[in-house]
Amino acid sequence: IVIIDAGDIPKDRTFRAAWKLAAGKPTVDMDKAREIHKEALRAQRVPMLAKLDVDFMRALEAGKPTADITAEKQRLRDATDHPDLAAAATPEALKAVNPLVTP
Repeated sequence: IVIIDAGDIPKDRTFRAAWKLAAGKPTVDMDKAREIHKEALRAQRVPMLAKLDVDFMRALEAGKPTADITAEKQRLRDATDHPDLAAAATPEALKAVNPLVTP
């Protein structure tokens, strides 16, 4: 049994599933936190991709160009490989990374 001082428990529980004990205090395993954040990004992009699928089909039916739509869909798919995710050194920095926001 490990007793942890209440003051050592992080207030932000976004990455609770990535907590680990180090020297008797909870810390965040950043590799696990990155995976949690990537899963959140995947869930966030689902409705965006669905809308783009509709836009793509409408453009095809109307004989309009689809290159911009295709590029945006690829940008959304690539969001989980964004270099800022790997570069984030703290949970706060990781939370601030949202490559789904239009540049």
